[in-house]
Amino acid sequence: MIRWGILGAGYITGCFAGDFHRVCNSKIEAVAARDLARAEAYARKYNIGKAYGSYLEMVEDKDVDVVYVATTHNFHLEHVRLCLEHGKHVLCEKPATVNAREFDEMQALARSKGLFLMEAMWTAFLPAIRQAQLWIEAGLIGEIRAIQADLGFTLDLTPERRNINLDLAAGTLLDLMIYPLTFGRIFSGSEVSEYQIMADKHESGADSRDLVQLRYSNGIVGQFSASSCERFHNEGIVIGTKGRIVVSDFHMTKRATLLSDDMEDVFIDKTDDVMGYNHETQAVVDCIAAGKTECAVMPLAVTAQMMRLMDDMRRRIGLSYPCE
Repeated sequence: MIRWGILGAGYITGCFAGDFHRVCNSKIEAVAARDLARAEAYARKYNIGKAYGSYLEMVEDKDVDVVYVATTHNFHLEHVRLCLEHGKHVLCEKPATVNAREFDEMQALARSKGLFLMEAMWTAFLPAIRQAQLWIEAGLIGEIRAIQADLGFTLDLTPERRNINLDLAAGTLLDLMIYPLTFGRIFSGSEVSEYQIMADKHESGADSRDLVQLRYSNGIVGQFSASSCERFHNEGIVIGTKGRIVVSDFHMTKRATLLSDDMEDVFIDKTDDVMGYNHETQAVVDCIAAGKTECAVMPLAVTAQMMRLMDDMRRRIGLSYPCE
């Protein structure tokens, strides 16, 4: 039985806890927030036995094996370090850190402690994504030539909100573009060799809209867009020499459509009592139970590559954070 602690009591941790009933051989042991009353309310809502009013108290709990960290980006390194130094395995919400330097420190500490660490990129674990990979492995769309993905929402961009707060390392690139870039990485299986990026900025200095065109080292091209100020179709497409795969709402998908020269097929995940966070959670549980310190689906090397890429993208669009 792998026992979890939840560090932070916000919206995303609620998604994690809400899907947990689908996770086997595991339980949520405790939740911690900076405000004890908030932690206690969260514990009651999700039937969690222990609530702590400080993160330190929870990581000192010997009944907690692994911690899900889901605070704002600027605190990830601090909070993951706290967990690792107290002997806890860690699943850290995306992006794992603000920059590559921080992630290098994070993964070095995890390795020195012999502890599991993974970035919580739930998209990579969704059944519809896996089905798309199986279609590709079977050669049903031929050789991949291009990948497209867009992700856009009309978010609340008023000054008091987190979405444009540079002090909290906010911005469309780290918040949203990481999903299209990850979609491209999943299906290209390659690092980026060259790219162009354009960005619009909010008056706070945070990027509000990004457009990226790139080429991978294996020759596949990609076109990705993300926005915090308008709703996009939120679709991912993998284009091959014999057809294409269309993934609806690709970042949280339950549907993938195969359109090839030889056949057409539709995969629908009919599990309607979860959003899908349970798949990555189960992968972490299975890895820890097997004594592994990282997951092959979302290895540390891929997270490090993504952090370096986004560092360079931020450099090109002139975006930096006070915490750096």
